[in-house]
Order: sequence, then structure tokens, then C-alpha cells
Amino acid sequence: MKKKIYYILFYIIFVFIFFDCAAIAPPNGGSADIEPPKLLDNSFPYDSRINFSKKEKIILSFNERILPSTFMNAFRIEPDIDISIRIINNMVYIKPKKEWPNQFGIFISRNLSDYHNNQLIKPIQLFFSQSDTIQLNSIQGKIFNAD
Repeated sequence: MKKKIYYILFYIIFVFIFFDCAAIAPPNGGSADIEPPKLLDNSFPYDSRINFSKKEKIILSFNERILPSTFMNAFRIEPDIDISIRIINNMVYIKPKKEWPNQFGIFISRNLSDYHNNQLIKPIQLFFSQSDTIQLNSIQGKIFNAD
């Protein structure tokens, strides 16, 4: 009789220990992610965008993981050249298939988003040059008869 009681107690303890430990529910999380992705300031300071070599790889570092499909739609380079783009987590690696032109610009529209569909606050413009200056021309004028 005592043996049966020990077996029953053993099974009850076994059931409580192994089947009651884990709750079948999603884990508790923090607040929802509402912050848009940001290009980190140290990703490309101005000094590193001049005297740029013809085959150098551009690495853009964001503060959080970005959705690759949105990057491909938001990204543009001028003048249009053949490049290869690799996106790994929050890093974007861009390199030319041949070589970079003397001056070029990279433009990323506000359509870039993270995995929580938070879009950029403002577009990103980066200019690169193989010389020691970047030519940023502008057009000025006045509008007549704007009525």
C-alpha cells in the first residue's frame, strides 16, 4: 500500500514539475516599435566621401534592421551605373560592378522602412567624389506671373 502512495505522489510531482513550468502563450513584450530607421552619423562622415577610390565599397549602417524589399524600391543612384547591393540586418553594402564615376550621388526616399513598417522621416542624400571637393551646383531664379 505504501508503495502505491509513493508512486502516486511521484507521478503527481512529476506532472507538476514538467508540465506546469512553461506557459503556452506568446512572450510579454515591451511597447510597440514606432521609431523609423535612421542612418547612423558615423556611417559616412563628410571627409570619407571625398577622395573616394574607384572600387571602394560603400557601407550604410542603420540603427535597426531594414526591410530589403523597401530598400530596393527607395534606392537610386545618379548617374545610373551597374552596382551590386547586399543587405544584411541593418547594414547595406554597395559596390560598383566596374568602377565608380568621378562624382555620384546616392538617394534614399522616405519609402524605406523597417520590419515594423516605420518609414524614414526625411529622405537621405549622400554625395561622393574622387577628387578633394564635391561640386554641388544649384539653380536660382525668379518666377514671373505666378498667378
